[in-house]
Amino acid sequence: MSGYQYCSAMVVEKDSFLRDALVDAINALGFRFVLKADGLPDAVEKLIQVRVNPDKVGTGGLDLLVTQASDRYAEGKGLIRWVRAHKDSPDPFMPILAIGPSKPGANNIISMGVGETAALPPGFSAEDFAAGVFKSTADQRHFVKVGKYFGPDRRLTEEEIPDERRESDLPYNKAGVRFFPPPSNRLERIGKDFRIGPDHVGAVKTAIEMHTPDFRKWVEKRSRQIISAPLSDCDQRPEHCKAVVSKLGEISAETEIKAAIFGFPLITAIAASLRELTEVEPVFTRVYIDLISKHGTAMLAALHDDQRSRTSEFATEIMAELRAIVQKYYKAHPELLKSTATTPSPPGSR
Repeated sequence: MSGYQYCSAMVVEKDSFLRDALVDAINALGFRFVLKADGLPDAVEKLIQVRVNPDKVGTGGLDLLVTQASDRYAEGKGLIRWVRAHKDSPDPFMPILAIGPSKPGANNIISMGVGETAALPPGFSAEDFAAGVFKSTADQRHFVKVGKYFGPDRRLTEEEIPDERRESDLPYNKAGVRFFPPPSNRLERIGKDFRIGPDHVGAVKTAIEMHTPDFRKWVEKRSRQIISAPLSDCDQRPEHCKAVVSKLGEISAETEIKAAIFGFPLITAIAASLRELTEVEPVFTRVYIDLISKHGTAMLAALHDDQRSRTSEFATEIMAELRAIVQKYYKAHPELLKSTATTPSPPGSR
């Protein structure tokens, strides 16, 4: 049995504390070298150097790329497409682990994503992350070129394609689809018998938890942004206030994801409640503005009391209070529920 001691990786993440946590998590799995980048331009520059000047970046090849690729992080999707299709890419077949949901797809040859090898849910656990790394690096699917897409074959029901079958024998070839075998040495680098075990998961969990203090500082800052959101005089400047609410939606979505990663389910629930509220056309009444502020206050309370349970008496009281205010708001404005395709979930109902 081997492992990742001969492997290199890159992590692309804009928030420094989460980026460092992911780097440490990959190191905990045994990777010998991990590059990090803070966004698309930085990542592309370093990926080019991997190909043309490996001494500068410390490696001449990457066995894994980890990047955000959620709907709110378009740069990650752009990076995946760049790796798969650009002439300067060091390896179009590079294993890519995307953080963010793949789009559900039909049972056809078109990818469910943009070319990632595997995808993690935004609020992943240590076990999810370790499994995602292994799934990406051990993947042996053929790659497919169809239209503008190049990446792993993502049919939901795949036939196992024997290695000896030639491209001309593969299904869908007549439909303008081309297949390419994965690099033969990919799996050899980690060993065909290598598997992720409980010790690996524990090491990843410990590595991520080491960055909890940075996460706490981040949440405190975001909570205070929510509490002090400039939502006064909205009847006179509605477009300004709508822009503020949109920004609060981004903050709450990020908080929801990061709180799940760092193991704060109560903060995850509060952030999800705020995100859902911002996704409905707002009516800038005093109740609405107080409701926004109340979410920030609830996050701070959960953070300062170090509440990580969704079922404690403290958590139940906070979520019940938020639920009551949300229901009061929608009771006063029932037209908001009629204008949406789905009724917003009351906080804590999921």
